Amino acid sequence: MSYSNLQNGDRVVVGIPVSTNESYVVSAVPVQSQYTTTPTVGRATLSTDVRSQPSGKVRPCVGAMSVSAFMLILLIRILYFSFTNNPIFRLESASISILNESGSNLTMARWNIGILTRNSNKRPKFQYNDLDVGISQNNTEYIIRLKILGFNSTRKSETLLNATALAPFASSPDGSHVNIDVNLQGQVCFDNYFEFHKHRIIKVLCNSVRIDFSNEGSMVRAPKKCTVRTTGGDFDD
Repeated sequence: MSYSNLQNGDRVVVGIPVSTNESYVVSAVPVQSQYTTTPTVGRATLSTDVRSQPSGKVRPCVGAMSVSAFMLILLIRILYFSFTNNPIFRLESASISILNESGSNLTMARWNIGILTRNSNKRPKFQYNDLDVGISQNNTEYIIRLKILGFNSTRKSETLLNATALAPFASSPDGSHVNIDVNLQGQVCFDNYFEFHKHRIIKVLCNSVRIDFSNEGSMVRAPKKCTVRTTGGDFDD
């Protein structure tokens, strides 16, 4: 068999038929494949490609949320520090020392009153002018009137105010106790969060304070919390 018709690149294939022992030479030219292999893209690849794409809509949303959160925190802080609690007043101690005895129920005595005031706020400082103090007993007119000099009450601080006076004293019929009322009134100044200078008239009422007498002297049963009232608005106005 002649192979003269073969060209460069041609291949010779020798086939052996099953039903015969003779050999045949078959000339064949391989045909180039017309198909190209396309890589298979799985779900994981697609998801990765999508997530890796830069998104122009997500970043502005995150930025807006951050700004909103910052503004909310700032607003909460401003409201928290701008709110001013009333000062706390408490009658801490009270004693009466008899100076002389007389045939009547009315005697002279030395009165000692201790009042504790507390500023529970974190920012404002209270500046008190002179406070007028009035003490009455058994629901009568004031028997003692005096002044407590002005003072400053800084943030988170306590101040003990002492008032001492000589005045008549009338005990209960059995001489075992006396009921007194202690009132304070004056002007207080303070600055709020925005540094606005404000003035308030404050009135402190410590009513129905019982002082018991014994062989060891006189004493108040327990600290008495006082009522605080203001005119001209509350402290947080």
